[in-house]
Amino acid sequence: MITLPPEYYQLPGLASTFGLSIGLFRGSRKAGLQYLAENAHKAPRTVKGWYEYKKVKNSRMILAGLHQGGKDALKLAALGVLWVTAEEVTSQVGPMAAQGKELVAAVGVSAVISSIYRLPKRQVFLLGFTFGLSKMCLRHLQAPSGPAAHPPVNPQN
Repeated sequence: MITLPPEYYQLPGLASTFGLSIGLFRGSRKAGLQYLAENAHKAPRTVKGWYEYKKVKNSRMILAGLHQGGKDALKLAALGVLWVTAEEVTSQVGPMAAQGKELVAAVGVSAVISSIYRLPKRQVFLLGFTFGLSKMCLRHLQAPSGPAAHPPVNPQN
């Protein structure tokens, strides 16, 4: 049976929240600029006209931001789930493979990103390898060390 640590539940949620915030910002800014470009030739001349112009622009910005935010949240949540799945599958393979689970997850996710967005494979692979190696080193540095961390296999009392 596969059991997941609590950190694995938090990663996709945090990734989707991050994606939502990025998408809200980018989508609303793009919609605002698009509305400005589409209506540059017919600028309002009255106060009521400016009120309507701003109201429509703001409502389009909100809707476009929510739309783009939802798309980005789903993308990043899927990458978070892929990362968690790759780590867990690698740790289930065996104890030797579990030592490099972050490295396998980072390289796997970078390969998926590279193939989807048609990015240069070598650069994306090196970036994923570097990120996975640094995450693996952080895990080893945070692990307790000393005799208490490694009890004897067959203690004789």
